[in-house]
Amino acid sequence: MPNLIKDCRLKKIYDMTSHDIIADIGTDHGKLVGQLFLDGKIKKAYLTDISSKSLEKARQLMQKLNFLDKSVFVVCDGLDGLCDIQDNVQTIIAGMGGEEIIKILSKVKNKQKINSFILQPQKNVVNLREYLINNGYKIKKDIVVKDGKQFYFVIEAVFGEDTLTQPELFFGKTNIEQYPNDFKEYLASEKQLYDEILKSAKTLTQEKKLYYDVLCQCIKKGEDLC
Repeated sequence: MPNLIKDCRLKKIYDMTSHDIIADIGTDHGKLVGQLFLDGKIKKAYLTDISSKSLEKARQLMQKLNFLDKSVFVVCDGLDGLCDIQDNVQTIIAGMGGEEIIKILSKVKNKQKINSFILQPQKNVVNLREYLINNGYKIKKDIVVKDGKQFYFVIEAVFGEDTLTQPELFFGKTNIEQYPNDFKEYLASEKQLYDEILKSAKTLTQEKKLYYDVLCQCIKKGEDLC
């Protein structure tokens, strides 16, 4: 059986997928969906992309894997093409900036059917967390994964009420609860980055000072847990 997922980022999204019907927004090559089909984790998928050329790549992959009859392809921007679906889906939005994900979530119309989300922002993750808790979403999981030299946050969210502590807002509630090894490495890398900034700039803005103080507190807590 082929292994379509080569990187840790997609593998974490794969692991967090828990519904048997999904919508992959901005699917591009469709490899995540293909692997989910191959392993029997899903029985149906909506694959969307704003680019018809990208979507055609996903279509060709599903045809090659013999899952074309279980796949629905929609050329659209975000969730615009899924307003009338009748299936309850878990929606995956990955590989975009946090602000772009916020724009997509702000347009959710079919909340009875589109009600579970796996989000992987490339940047602005704190802004995304703030949006979620201020706009009727509950964060179920929020964990960092190391992929090569990069770190990525993967968030599972549903509709509901939620609050976050300052450390959870900056670094993710699952990371704060469990302190996995990738999270410890992430904290160390952030500390090194901010120490370099302090060497050159000497001072930090009030916002960055708060972040740095919470960062140091989290590192200390991680050391105490060892």
